[in-house]
Amino acid sequence: MHTNHHLSKPAMIGKLNSAGTFDLVWRSINPIKASVWSRCIPESARLAADWTFPWVCGACAEPTFKDW
Repeated sequence: MHTNHHLSKPAMIGKLNSAGTFDLVWRSINPIKASVWSRCIPESARLAADWTFPWVCGACAEPTFKDW
C-alpha cells in the first residue's frame, strides 16, 4: 500500500496434515486491509516510511541511499 510496503492479504486457517503440509480449512473472501501503523506501538506513527527511491525510512530526515 502506497510507499510503506504494508500489504492487504487474505486471512487463512490451515490444519497440519501427516505429510507435514497444511490443508486449507478456511479463507476470507476479501483481503484484510492492512493498518499503516501498529496500534500496539503508538510511537511508530511518528516514523517516516517512504520506500520510493531515494529511500527515507525510520527516524531519518534525509535519504539514506542517494547513489543508485
